[in-house]
Amino acid sequence: MAFSASPAQRRAALPLPTLLCVLLVAVVAAAGAAYGALQLLHPAAAPVGTSRAALGQAFPTGFGEVSLEHIERTSGLTSEALAGVTHGISGLVPVGSEQLEVSVLLHNTTGHQTFWATKSFTLMSGAAGTRKASPVTVGNPGGYIPEGSMVEALLTFVVASDGNAQRLVYRDPRSGRTTVIPIGRAYRADGAPADNAQHGH
Repeated sequence: MAFSASPAQRRAALPLPTLLCVLLVAVVAAAGAAYGALQLLHPAAAPVGTSRAALGQAFPTGFGEVSLEHIERTSGLTSEALAGVTHGISGLVPVGSEQLEVSVLLHNTTGHQTFWATKSFTLMSGAAGTRKASPVTVGNPGGYIPEGSMVEALLTFVVASDGNAQRLVYRDPRSGRTTVIPIGRAYRADGAPADNAQHGH
């Protein structure tokens, strides 16, 4: 004997496409809830980015803050001034180059002693702005900053006198975040002065 569903049972049964849609929504909702719970247990790290600062403006770091206080530029000696005598001269700025002395103030605002290093700073220059120069290390390449203290450091760079714009870049060793400070233009090899609109005195 064959049994057939009553009219009420036929009305209560959901069509197959509708049933599949309901199941799909339930699966997506469950997956979303599971992902949310996972994010609460293991939050993602903050994205690493780049910010900008200006001469004299403090910017945040992993140990407190840094500000660029002063820039001193020295153009290379001419061939006439050197008269071909270069051997044994310490700290010579060669022809076609300039020396930058950048004074930075480092402030430790943490509750403990911290360490800073010159290698966290890079000078970017060149026509494309991608040429990197590391500080010329003379003596201590960094040091400790006591809790709550401020330390003034001098960074020295020797770069080409090409007249192109320069940027000091600080990369925080803790967060990986970088801060870019435009510092004007290099001297030109023909002796023309640098664009010192941002030159500190």
